[in-house]
Amino acid sequence: VLVIPNVFTPNGDGYNDYLEFSGLEYYPGSSVIVYNRWGAKVFEDDNYKNNWSPTLDEASEGTYYYILTVAKAGSPELFQGHFTLLRKK
Repeated sequence: VLVIPNVFTPNGDGYNDYLEFSGLEYYPGSSVIVYNRWGAKVFEDDNYKNNWSPTLDEASEGTYYYILTVAKAGSPELFQGHFTLLRKK
């Protein structure tokens, strides 16, 4: 079962610092693309391992949109949605 986040806080406090799709570790080879609110791609990984923690230069606070393609046996499953990135400690 995948758990899709709606908020994450890459502020270096050791808690919720990465864009993490819980359960994704069971689907190696899954990919993610992240877009800002203007539709510009800010991140892409063809074998995502829940390890994106953007610096302030890479992504400021705000709403972002994702396309997650989960590598499942038979055919991939597509998830789309949005999350909020917050930086306050």
